[in-house]
Amino acid sequence: MSDITTGDKIKGSIKEGLGKLTGNSDLKHEGEAVHKAEKDEHKLQKEQAKAAEEASKMHAHAAKAGVHTEVKENGEVGVGAFDKAVGSIKETVGGLVGAKGMESEGKAVRKADEAGHSMGKHEDKAIDKSGDLSKHKAEGHIHH
Repeated sequence: MSDITTGDKIKGSIKEGLGKLTGNSDLKHEGEAVHKAEKDEHKLQKEQAKAAEEASKMHAHAAKAGVHTEVKENGEVGVGAFDKAVGSIKETVGGLVGAKGMESEGKAVRKADEAGHSMGKHEDKAIDKSGDLSKHKAEGHIHH
């Protein structure tokens, strides 16, 4: 659901246009802020979608490898240290001896852990964009 209403967009365009027309830079900047808020909201939604996609990938890879994911002390989500070590060994040994199944299981553990890290990065970006939107709301550029 969008925090930026059609009314906010119209008001922003009017303020920006009037500001340009009259030379009122404050009015122009208020209008521009609405457009910036709209872009920030779009980026927030995009990052949230990417985080959800990476979470889905992480769980699929973890299930394939038969391991569980965990939230680490630093807040990151990924594969536990033991499972990660076992996965690395399986990938390496499987590759060396030509055991494709073993190698594939090891790769799945690595991919689950990588997807967890990627998910965390997208969540961090979404949090940043959410903060940007809160700033726009606090400044009165958007309402809701």
